[in-house]
Amino acid sequence: MGHIFLYGPSGAGKSTIGKILAQNLKLPFVDSDQIIESNAGLSIPDIMTEYGEAGLREIETAALKQIVNDRESVLALGGGALLRESNRALVEGCGKVLLLNASLSTLSERLQQDQHQRPLLAGDLKSKLTTYLNGRAEHYGSFPLRIDVDGKTPEQIVHGVQVLLGRYHLSEMGDYDVMVVQ
Repeated sequence: MGHIFLYGPSGAGKSTIGKILAQNLKLPFVDSDQIIESNAGLSIPDIMTEYGEAGLREIETAALKQIVNDRESVLALGGGALLRESNRALVEGCGKVLLLNASLSTLSERLQQDQHQRPLLAGDLKSKLTTYLNGRAEHYGSFPLRIDVDGKTPEQIVHGVQVLLGRYHLSEMGDYDVMVVQ
């Protein structure tokens, strides 16, 4: 059936949603940032400091090539992973990409509470986040499969994702996957 790639801005909930979705579908969950960090032997902030954003994107591309060859899974992608057309073509050829869409206020609230360092958002969070979202608005808007996350619980979002994808895993009379085609 192919991978399920969760994409969107920092703070949209890709990892949280991905873990629950993977559990519901009995698939492994992969966070691309963890693969990048493992491959580089450095944290994302340290990669940014040492190699800059261009260096991070090179390491990210190599990680994506590695990830898509692994078994079917639910993957949380970094917020800029698909800015490169070659990365986008690679993942779209291996599964479905679903954009998690969140408002500035939702993202700001979530990221203020987040312990992770986000190098592209360092400094005045609201200002940086506004610039970040404005710069990527057209890119994020180009993904046809999308779900709004504002005001919803993770479980509600996962349910919406499964309805949107038409994908379920049942285990009443043995384990099997179900695709609902509309």
